[in-house]
Amino acid sequence: MIFGAAGDLTKRKLIPALYNLKKSNLLPEDFAVIGVARAVMNDEEFRRRLADDMKELASEDTDAATWQWLGRAALLLVR
Repeated sequence: MIFGAAGDLTKRKLIPALYNLKKSNLLPEDFAVIGVARAVMNDEEFRRRLADDMKELASEDTDAATWQWLGRAALLLVR
């Protein structure tokens, strides 16, 4: 669970760390990311924002299969 899922720490550190863990096969297939944020958005917008942030901040091209897996695992709860 990530509190403040729409924030800077999430996009700069947490999601890239989860991406790298999955790319290294260190996360189980049934893994899920549950984000809690005050920003109003749905799951799809949350996933799109994460993908855009990864493209902007990644030092190398992202692996499409790994990113699709992480995108499917990401859910957002709005407070």
